[in-house]
Amino acid sequence: MIAAYKLWGDDKLINKNPVDELVKLYVKINKESETDKSLKDSGRAWFKKLEDGDPEAVKLWNWFKSVSLKEFQEVYDRLGVSFDSMNGEAFYNDKMEPVVKMLASKGLLTESQGAEIVDLPNLLPKDNYPIAMIKRSDGATQYITRDLASAIYRHDAYDFAKSLYVVGAEQKDHFDQMKAILKLAGDDWADDIEHIGFGMITMNGKKCRLEKEILSLWLMFWIQLVNWLPNKFLKKIRGLKMRIMLPKKLVQVRLFLMIYRRIEIYRSISI
Repeated sequence: MIAAYKLWGDDKLINKNPVDELVKLYVKINKESETDKSLKDSGRAWFKKLEDGDPEAVKLWNWFKSVSLKEFQEVYDRLGVSFDSMNGEAFYNDKMEPVVKMLASKGLLTESQGAEIVDLPNLLPKDNYPIAMIKRSDGATQYITRDLASAIYRHDAYDFAKSLYVVGAEQKDHFDQMKAILKLAGDDWADDIEHIGFGMITMNGKKCRLEKEILSLWLMFWIQLVNWLPNKFLKKIRGLKMRIMLPKKLVQVRLFLMIYRRIEIYRSISI
């Protein structure tokens, strides 16, 4: 996101319509990176700067985060939703190095081509897990590093009975890896982590591409729903317009499902 902003960002446009402009930048850099691989390298470089606390990277990240959360809050207020905790990925930046050191102290880390990995195929040969990369060769962490740090923090902070991850079904292997690493480290409470997967979002029978179809679907539905009366809608049955009364909570659930998907999209924008 920072790489896209540095190339094409316009402060006036972003301040006027922040989330939509950030989405446009996100879509643009994903599309351009399909043919220009240097853009991915630029994104990785800015990500590493953010992890290292580079002042410009941190300032831009805080700006993107604040304008996004402001718009999200308007949605939450409309639904009457509040949160006890809203810690995004960057909250765990200073908690990842202790995780890396813990894995090393327990003999779970292996160096491979300059990267640090947990060699799950060797450690658990019967389970058919893929290798888990904890740190890239440039020192940057991976999603699994941050998810390990967040899982440990949540266990220590909340002593949860169950920790539920509602994430796409295609991430099953990722969460299986995470739980396996935690158990190898002696954290048997990993059995209390559960991945609740959901299926693919499709358009015209094909899987949606994140940066195109899903955003288009979201914007189309959001425009129609955001001003929708929370307890009424019109439905055509056999050519007749009938006003159907629905419980307010039911309509809110439909709205929330779409809002949740938008948050999933912005999971990438926050870094």
